Amino acid sequence: MDRAGLYHQEFCYVEEFDQVKKLYDKMRKHPVEAGKVKASERPFTALVSTFFFTGYLPWAPGSWGSLATVLLAYFLLPQSIAIQIVIVSIVFLVGVYVSKRAEEIYGQDGGPIVIDETAGMLVTLIAVPQNPIYYAIAFLAFRFFDIVKPFPARRSERIPLGWGVMADDIIAGIYGLAVMHLIVFLYQNLAGGL
Repeated sequence: MDRAGLYHQEFCYVEEFDQVKKLYDKMRKHPVEAGKVKASERPFTALVSTFFFTGYLPWAPGSWGSLATVLLAYFLLPQSIAIQIVIVSIVFLVGVYVSKRAEEIYGQDGGPIVIDETAGMLVTLIAVPQNPIYYAIAFLAFRFFDIVKPFPARRSERIPLGWGVMADDIIAGIYGLAVMHLIVFLYQNLAGGL
């Protein structure tokens, strides 16, 4: 390899190291910046609001949070619809509580806050057959509606105290749920099902 190639390769390593260091510093710094959140609540708030720190991953943290949710749901979500609804309700209520506090750390609906995507993704998966193809389509459907924010999702973001953070994603999840059940119904009745 010539000298120019070595310099380029070293530069790429330095650039990658800088990106990793910035991500590490961001992860380490954010929970400490909280002014109003009690010190004892910061670790819990950071852990839950970022859905086990997936909200710190670069480039579209909402997608990372949704993907982590789909993977966990595929392996751990019970097939009982009643239990799924209870789980969604608990995640929603905990998300409202934590989002309010997380906004004091990360700002209004800050990027690292992805518990709302977790709740919305779980809504999209209610009563969807456990199948990798269905779950992949559910992920894409939810992300589409979460980004587009159809009525009344965008308006619901204005609701204060953590409710707005969660509400728009629940609405996107309901749209995703409708699309998923239409797809499952059509496939099972027209193509023989999966």
